[in-house]
Amino acid sequence: MDKAVVDFYKEAAKAARDAGFAGKIEPSRPNAYDFKYEQGNLVFIDSCLGSGKFAGQMGVWKNEQPVWALNYTGRVVALGFKGDFLNEALAQPLGDGELPVRGTSSYKNGDSEYKCDIKGDLSWFEGREEVYADGKLVFEMIFSGGEIID
Repeated sequence: MDKAVVDFYKEAAKAARDAGFAGKIEPSRPNAYDFKYEQGNLVFIDSCLGSGKFAGQMGVWKNEQPVWALNYTGRVVALGFKGDFLNEALAQPLGDGELPVRGTSSYKNGDSEYKCDIKGDLSWFEGREEVYADGKLVFEMIFSGGEIID
């Protein structure tokens, strides 16, 4: 996959996390939360429905053509979930061999723990993300995606 697209996606995903709901744009669908990030001929859009139980898609366009996408669905499953901790985990540097799709394979801070298991490569992947508080599962998300070829 084009390294410029991968680097752009990592930068755009960070910008989306940093902006939170403050960075949202006019939604493309009723009651959606959309975020857009642009740099030169590259555009990133994340569009999400819901919050406690949610589904969405992130995509990258190059020269107005879709080149990469990630679909996701998730939910908060118990009390104790902290969105700030999830953002902290997603901001951690990825280790050798890990895909720059979501977060590192594991991260812990205090009583909170993040785990992410991804199979595949940037052109075709699937994964699962979990957050635990005091050893109890409080958040889960599944995702899949890859390169778009028209």
